[in-house]
Amino acid sequence: MTFSPGLVAVLAALTVFLTLYAIFTPVIKARRDSIKDEFFGGESPSDVVDDTLGKYAKPLLNNFLPQLPLKNMSPAKRNNIADLLIKSGNPWKLSPEEYVGVQIVFAAIGFFAGLVLAVFNLIPVVPPYAIVAMFALIGFALPYSIHNSRKQTRVKEIQRQLPEALDLLVVTLTSGQPFEPALNQVVPQLPPGLLRDELMKINLKIRAGNTLERALTDFSREIASEEVESFVKAIIQSQKLGADITETLAQQANFVRNNHEARVQQMIARLSTVMFIPLAATMLPAFLIIFLAPSINQLTGLL
Repeated sequence: MTFSPGLVAVLAALTVFLTLYAIFTPVIKARRDSIKDEFFGGESPSDVVDDTLGKYAKPLLNNFLPQLPLKNMSPAKRNNIADLLIKSGNPWKLSPEEYVGVQIVFAAIGFFAGLVLAVFNLIPVVPPYAIVAMFALIGFALPYSIHNSRKQTRVKEIQRQLPEALDLLVVTLTSGQPFEPALNQVVPQLPPGLLRDELMKINLKIRAGNTLERALTDFSREIASEEVESFVKAIIQSQKLGADITETLAQQANFVRNNHEARVQQMIARLSTVMFIPLAATMLPAFLIIFLAPSINQLTGLL
């Protein structure tokens, strides 16, 4: 039996990687999760996100990289990763250490995918080492890209839904109810979505014994939005001063609505520039045929 040089190179690289992994990975006692944590990541079933990639990311991490590099993570880096996970909704239910483990696993997958492409020369125009490095970097950056995209999606959804919720709160508060009962009454009337879920969490935290300030601060931390931060600060300040919150919420509703309309106007203004590229690519050949066809016809007649 004969083996091709490419297959031998792949097997040799795999052997070296697994050897280095076994030598340098710190030995840490494996974490034993309860059945609830195993299926829901420590959250309630209603918080589980239907994410296809996430269904395979954490099992892959637990099976391939059970011993995580905890000792090499600085507190600042851990806080940054935790902040990203919180603001993205943590779709894969990862801890910061598990997030780093996912990055390592995806980088290894990208490395071997690039190695296969380089060994069999499937992309001849690119140097082999560049292919391997590029795929490894893509794999390493993929978890961050997914979480950052989800963070931006959550912000846009909140910004779109917040004006309606504030209007309903203003109407409810005008009847003379305090803020907390008014919020509890408004939440069921909101359409299903992220904002409704987040406001429902605020009600649940208050019922569990947390203060309104703590629940609102957690809400502001979970959504990286200027409008949410302004709304939370206005409510907390009004509660501390004992001021009428109705006028404050009306101003916040106008502020959020004006910001949303300004973003829509910016998107409309950029639309002409964005549409120019596909229009030019599709219409330019047709214009060339129309303008050049008579000249080409005359030249062929002369020949």
